Amino acid sequence: MAGYDRNSRLQHAWAIYNSYLSSTARFNIGIPINMSEEAHKSFQIQHASPFSTTDIDTNIFQPVMEQIVPYLQNTWLEFIRDDISKFTQ
Repeated sequence: MAGYDRNSRLQHAWAIYNSYLSSTARFNIGIPINMSEEAHKSFQIQHASPFSTTDIDTNIFQPVMEQIVPYLQNTWLEFIRDDISKFTQ
């Protein structure tokens, strides 16, 4: 069961990377290329030992979060304000 959990988490991490972090991602969030490459290296290291009993690093997205959350937070707040404004009109 632990192997399934690890593999499932790793698949989700790759899906996030491929959807948002890769330079060719459909929904690229605009992180610097060096940060994208570092995330890719981290995933490759995690993926290199598929039968490892250790879980994937929970901090694997930390550098990306520190870079992008303030930007996304402002956009999200603007969206919420606009939504509230439309709802209360």
